[in-house]
Amino acid sequence: MDRTLFFVLVMLFCSGSVYSQTDDKDKVARGRMSELSAEELAKQQTNAMSRAISLDSVQYQLVYIMNLADISAFRDSMNVVRANAEKNRSMGKRVERRPQSRERFEQRRKIAEERRQKRNESMKQILSPEQYSKYLEFEKAQQERWRKQHTKNRPPRNR
Repeated sequence: MDRTLFFVLVMLFCSGSVYSQTDDKDKVARGRMSELSAEELAKQQTNAMSRAISLDSVQYQLVYIMNLADISAFRDSMNVVRANAEKNRSMGKRVERRPQSRERFEQRRKIAEERRQKRNESMKQILSPEQYSKYLEFEKAQQERWRKQHTKNRPPRNR
């Protein structure tokens, strides 16, 4: 029995070591994008867009800078949220996750839509009209792919 337990523990340890040795593409595929630097993630996003709509070198650089700024701003805001939660925990306050109110949901959706419109306006200035229409199709496909990935395992909502 002791040998079996030892063997199982060794196998678990080895499988964990192998699992942790992944390349960047595998990290993105497994949804662990937070392990990539902002620069790496911006490069991957820009490369995907470049493959889809054929960016020239100047367009590539402008889109890369825009992606990097978006990713950095998002991560900064998440770090503020984490720091506040950690501060509350260290002070002994119990932080409970409450369901998001409809009002808060609509507010966040509106902010996201405004951000998307600003991004689209910037892209309209960077891209040719043909590229811009391909970009809109690319973004729509990306959103649909994200939606499918993040809603397939979600339980149905009670209304």
